[in-house]
Amino acid sequence: MALFVGVAGFSACDDSADPTPVTLQGYGMSPSAVTVSAFDQIDFINADSGPHQIVSVDCAELSTGSIAAGDTVSVQAGQGPKTCHLEDAAVPGAAAFQVTVEILPVDAAPLAPIG
Repeated sequence: MALFVGVAGFSACDDSADPTPVTLQGYGMSPSAVTVSAFDQIDFINADSGPHQIVSVDCAELSTGSIAAGDTVSVQAGQGPKTCHLEDAAVPGAAAFQVTVEILPVDAAPLAPIG
């Protein structure tokens, strides 16, 4: 049995949490939706042969510069709660190249099991 503990006023997130990966390929971005805690890291991995650029009007902190083929760019989510809509500027308007990021507030971060 796992025990979950939360203390009011303290973050339940693990500062050493693995980054959330989003992969860019010729057919789109995957996954198309992710949920992260406030201030978590998201890695955009360009597994395509051409450059990509992530843009977000509602969450500028998640926008990137150009990501060269084979490169990875990391961004940090801002304060939540909020929903962010991202797309690849190289393929504007293409549904396959859009991602929704749900950022949870620090207070609602998933609790880590203890023991």
